[in-house]
Amino acid sequence: MNIIAFAFRGNISSKILKKLNIKKKYVVSSNKKAINNLVRKLIEENPSYILGLGMYNRVDKDKLRIETHYSKDRNKFPINYFLTPSKSTKFANGIGNSYCNFISLQIMKAIKNKQLNSKYAFIHIPKTFQINEAVSEIESMLATLGVKLPNKVY
Repeated sequence: MNIIAFAFRGNISSKILKKLNIKKKYVVSSNKKAINNLVRKLIEENPSYILGLGMYNRVDKDKLRIETHYSKDRNKFPINYFLTPSKSTKFANGIGNSYCNFISLQIMKAIKNKQLNSKYAFIHIPKTFQINEAVSEIESMLATLGVKLPNKVY
């Protein structure tokens, strides 16, 4: 079982990604060209799991948000997420109309069109959330799935 994670450049999500104990990680800029390039790379690599991270700056600042839907033309469509919330995480369906939504749409299209045979999860992280707590929470959720993470070197 392999996993690829990505985060958006220049916010808390990229800081968390850097600390996550995942081998394959990408930082993507918030623009359509960069996102489309990343989606092409994901299609080439076709991992078992794709984990996306983005920043969240609204109400609900005390929990990580596993997004369950992306939206297109005011309609919501399910994401085939693989994570289960734990103590500091919850399910949410307010991914919005940002680049987080755009990349989720592109990834789910690739899965629907059988270009990717992956499970996909997207986590919004409140911008004031504690980084080490987020890393611990995400790694704990991945461990319950049996996702093999490399051993940490101390």
